[in-house]
Amino acid sequence: MRATTVSAATLALIAMGCGDGTGPGRETRQPDPVVYPTGGTTLTRLAALDLVGDTRRDLITIARGDGSVRVLPGNAAGAFGAPLVLMAGDDPIQATVGDVNGDGIPDLLVIGHLSNAFYVRLGLGGGQFAPAVRYPLRNHGNRLVVADLNGDA
Repeated sequence: MRATTVSAATLALIAMGCGDGTGPGRETRQPDPVVYPTGGTTLTRLAALDLVGDTRRDLITIARGDGSVRVLPGNAAGAFGAPLVLMAGDDPIQATVGDVNGDGIPDLLVIGHLSNAFYVRLGLGGGQFAPAVRYPLRNHGNRLVVADLNGDA
């Protein structure tokens, strides 16, 4: 995912269209944007992944400045709930989701730029996570990908 830095502490989503999938109609009024708090001073990353484990896409944001990753859980109506705030080390710059311990529960993976570290927060289910485990990196990491390299699931 390629991300763009946004100089704001909020994320606004606008749903446009006629409701029939044909796009904006001439006579339809544009809906007001829905504003979700993302924390920090600069939103640096945004991803839509199922981190909570309920098969709905959640928004995952990284806000430099306060060192947090915020997860806005997706709901059945297509909107997002109150953010879960997870501290993510020193200057987080990248985050993703993967089941790294094979228990079927999504885990949160974060790179901390200034700390030269990779952080893993194992998912406990229901939007709960274990404390972060820090793994040192040799140099400032800035990309993160989850893959099953040996095919053992």
